Amino acid sequence: MSGVRMQKLNTLNKYRSRDKAEIYGAIIRSINNRYALVQGRRSGKWSFPKGHANPGESPFDCVVREIGEEIGVDRLPMPSTSLSLQVGYYYVFNVKDEFTMVPRDTNEIMNVGWFTKEEIKTLQVNVDLSRFMSS
Repeated sequence: MSGVRMQKLNTLNKYRSRDKAEIYGAIIRSINNRYALVQGRRSGKWSFPKGHANPGESPFDCVVREIGEEIGVDRLPMPSTSLSLQVGYYYVFNVKDEFTMVPRDTNEIMNVGWFTKEEIKTLQVNVDLSRFMSS
């Protein structure tokens, strides 16, 4: 990995905090302004792909693992930025194509999809997605 990319990841990794649960996720936005969302099996709510960091796992490594488990994607472009919402910290990825998503962890995820902000307004969503929509 190049020095510039590593520096960018280190800057984004600053979001590891002891004040919040170590929950990290991905806001994946397509060129068509649609967002990749997952529907949790337990809650039935839609959210960005996310999860808890394992001991010793960096925020970025957590996100890479979670998007693999929840949407079945192993590669994304470098994140453009990151942001903190109510519960978790998120890397923002801008993608050209609305790729097919197939969850690997079907115990946690029951559905996936691409949605516009207008469509998201009609869904039952978790607190972080709700906060994102109101910002």
